[in-house]
Amino acid sequence: MLLTSSNDALAVLDPEANPLSSRVIASLCDIALVLDLGGRIADVTVGQGLAASSGWRKLIGQRLVDVLSSESQEKANQFMREAATGHTQRSREMNLVVEGVGAVPFRFIGALINEQHVLAFGIDISSIAAIQQNLVNAQQAMEMECQRVRQSEAQYRVLFHVCAEGVLLAQGRRHLVSDANPAALKLLGRSADAVHGKPLRDLVSPQSHEALAALIASVEAGKSLEVPIVIGTESPIEALSSLTIFRQSGRSVFLLRFWPRTRSEPAALDSHARVLKVIQAMPDGFVVTDDQLRILSANASFCELVERPSEGEVVGTTLDRWMGRAGVDLNIIVSNLRAHGLVRSFSTVVRSEFGAERGATVTAVATPDGEVRCFGFTIRPTLQAVGGRMGSFQSRTPEQLQALVGRTSLREIVQESADMIERLCIEAALEVSGNNRAGAAQLLGLSRQSLYTKMRRHGLEEFQAKPERDWEI
Repeated sequence: MLLTSSNDALAVLDPEANPLSSRVIASLCDIALVLDLGGRIADVTVGQGLAASSGWRKLIGQRLVDVLSSESQEKANQFMREAATGHTQRSREMNLVVEGVGAVPFRFIGALINEQHVLAFGIDISSIAAIQQNLVNAQQAMEMECQRVRQSEAQYRVLFHVCAEGVLLAQGRRHLVSDANPAALKLLGRSADAVHGKPLRDLVSPQSHEALAALIASVEAGKSLEVPIVIGTESPIEALSSLTIFRQSGRSVFLLRFWPRTRSEPAALDSHARVLKVIQAMPDGFVVTDDQLRILSANASFCELVERPSEGEVVGTTLDRWMGRAGVDLNIIVSNLRAHGLVRSFSTVVRSEFGAERGATVTAVATPDGEVRCFGFTIRPTLQAVGGRMGSFQSRTPEQLQALVGRTSLREIVQESADMIERLCIEAALEVSGNNRAGAAQLLGLSRQSLYTKMRRHGLEEFQAKPERDWEI
């Protein structure tokens, strides 16, 4: 596509006057601009790779700085000063704003073609700009993930060091110690250097070697026991021990906990106080409620999430004032707590005192049945990448979906709404059918295989229908 003016001095871009030059220019670049020394566009040639639009013709007669985005205007002034000297100049990346097309990034380089005009060659770098934006989004997502990992590591280290029980981490077939908390070093009467790299059996009395071997064998067989052992060799201490095994980086890691068989009351009280301090210092919100979801206690992070100045401002209020979508989330959480005693990584929303909402992930636990039953909730705000979609959307309220207009494509908003409705309908069908998968598939008009596929996609493989429904969708 060739756009020209009537000025005979610009015959270099005229396909009739100079067809060979015109074809060469069109093949070497995506756009060519003829500019006078004042920076006004005298002629335009647009290559076939750009969208056809009358907006390109409207550039003729305008000053270059007036058709560039604000961050590119100073670059245009420098571009014209360098081109006017007639010397080779470095390329400049500038965003050209075209009516009907929008902002298009180009890499321009100029050449002085006569005493009055500069020819600017432009290469469309939209694909490069998109790649750069994706790299920025990926970097931001990585930074947020690193921050989350650092926070988790800090929490682990705090709990590891304040724990009143001795804790040893050991790896490999010889069970070599890789880490020990201060309580373990105190009970063993050794320094960290003296413990690191030693086999577990070298840290217990010889008379407890068989007991330690039996404890390791029972854990590897899937049994959990508390076994009395004698800790230390120089100043032995009778203790109870418990062992846990888990996998990390393809290797088995053994976590040995031990504590004296007789504990003094002040030590127990001191341990309880330390745990309370840790909960108050946690970066995640922590709330304790009664069976009716009235808040009994909350840490500082929860108060910050709901924008209240102190714990006293939230104690006595019901949790549904601050958390969950109306009529759905808390009913599901409480039903699972009463049935199973535990809910992990449940996606919901948290509301502040002034109505602001943000995504959150909730893990909750119920105390054993007794005269007073309590629920504990750990609330972690959800981090989302800036400038792009990262992973699947969290379920949102209709108001939140409306707020996405202009920031997210209609296709993604509709897909998220459909996913939310699909999940709710599957849960409702499973409840109505008493968790009968064949019956639920029939209610939904699906084959069983299609139902299983959708359940896996929504994380409902372990869904259990409640015998007594105390909520409705």
